[in-house]
Amino acid sequence: MGGEDVIGIDIRVRPGESLDHFARWTDSTVETIADFNELEVTAPLYPGMGLMLPLDESQRATLEQARNADIEQRLARFIDQRGGLAAIAAHQVTTGETGWDIARKTAGVPVWVLAAFNTDKDLGRLAAGDILYLPVMGTTLGERFDAAAAEVTSGDDESSDWE
Repeated sequence: MGGEDVIGIDIRVRPGESLDHFARWTDSTVETIADFNELEVTAPLYPGMGLMLPLDESQRATLEQARNADIEQRLARFIDQRGGLAAIAAHQVTTGETGWDIARKTAGVPVWVLAAFNTDKDLGRLAAGDILYLPVMGTTLGERFDAAAAEVTSGDDESSDWE
C-alpha cells in the first residue's frame, strides 16, 4: 500500500444512518466508504449492519461524538416539528411485535426515533416482555384529543327545536 496503512474500525449501523452520514462524520466521501466496504454508493444500509470505516482506533471517539451530536440535533428537530415531547410511555413488547411495528403503528414515529429513545435495546432482537419507551408527541395528543372530542359531540346529534 505505500506510506500509511489505514486499518479501519468496525461499527454497527443504527436506524436512519446512511453512507452520507458516515462520510460527514468521518470527513471522508461516500465513495471512499463504499469502496472500503465493497458496496455500491447507492447501497442502502440497514440497522445492525457491520460497516468498516477508514479510521484508526484513536479516531473512534471523535466519530462517536459527531454521530451522537447529529442524532441529538435530528431528534430535537423531529420533536419540535411535532409539537414537542408531551410524554414518554412505557410499552411492553408482546409476542410477534417488531421494532418497526411498534415504531410505526404504536408510537407513530420512524424507527430511528424509537431507537434514540431506547439506546440500550436492539430493535431487531426484541423479546416478549421487553420494555420500550415510546415518545408521545404534542401533535399526537392533539389528534387524540380532537378525535375524542369529535366522538363525544357526534353522540349528541339529537336535533332540538329551541325557538
